[in-house]
Amino acid sequence: MAAAVRAEVATLQIAKDFHQKSFSEPVQLGFEEENTVKSLGLALLILMSVVGASYAFPLATSDGIIKIYGMIPTQDGFALDIFSPYTYQGSNIAPSLKVDIVDSEDRFIKSERVEDVSNPGYHDRALYYFGFDQPVTQIKRVRVETPASDVYSISWSGVPEASNGNITLKLYGIKDISLTNSYSEMRFKQYEFEVKITNNMAQGMLLSPKYFWLLDQFNYGYEVKAEEYKLLPNESVRYTLQSQRISPLSRPQGLTFLPENFTIDLEGWY
Repeated sequence: MAAAVRAEVATLQIAKDFHQKSFSEPVQLGFEEENTVKSLGLALLILMSVVGASYAFPLATSDGIIKIYGMIPTQDGFALDIFSPYTYQGSNIAPSLKVDIVDSEDRFIKSERVEDVSNPGYHDRALYYFGFDQPVTQIKRVRVETPASDVYSISWSGVPEASNGNITLKLYGIKDISLTNSYSEMRFKQYEFEVKITNNMAQGMLLSPKYFWLLDQFNYGYEVKAEEYKLLPNESVRYTLQSQRISPLSRPQGLTFLPENFTIDLEGWY
């Protein structure tokens, strides 16, 4: 109980400094407070609330023929995990779909390759890979054409979003930049998160990577790196947060904005 109280005090201090030090130096935690915050991820998570978050996955067609289970980051883009138990002329359709990402500028981005990941003999689940030289402006929908020439447009509500009135945080994409250690052959995970932050307040704010945490399935908080920005009232910025190298055992579960005590759930993105 004492640990939870100390974590709450440290978090409230971050929030206080965040609102009081707009357009000033970023918050500098003392040694004790910094270690209290870093070591008490579980207690902190209990105190946090997910505000206005979008839990989108799985996405599905209205008739249930196609389901998108989630998005998986790759080195140069992402893959969509797609399920369909239906057949056409005796063949399963899941590995034989024509899948396009449609962005906010109505560009059709075709999948580059398909990989069957279903149980042997079922062929009802497949990964569709998309590569990007640069991030899409914004994914608007997924366009799927079946072997029977049926065309579906699945609205992309897969962009996680959290807001509490003061700040709005959106996640547009995740890039896997993990590397394998040449000596131990252990693959240490590392990710880049493309986010959009909107300052909904009437006053300016200092946006610092110190305000973000990446939480894994054990509620352990990892730091991130990014630029600092002085956001004007009602101004938005879309930029990249890079995680530190994380344990091979860790699986990102949430991206947390500490001053406002809310987190975006990453379920379906891994």
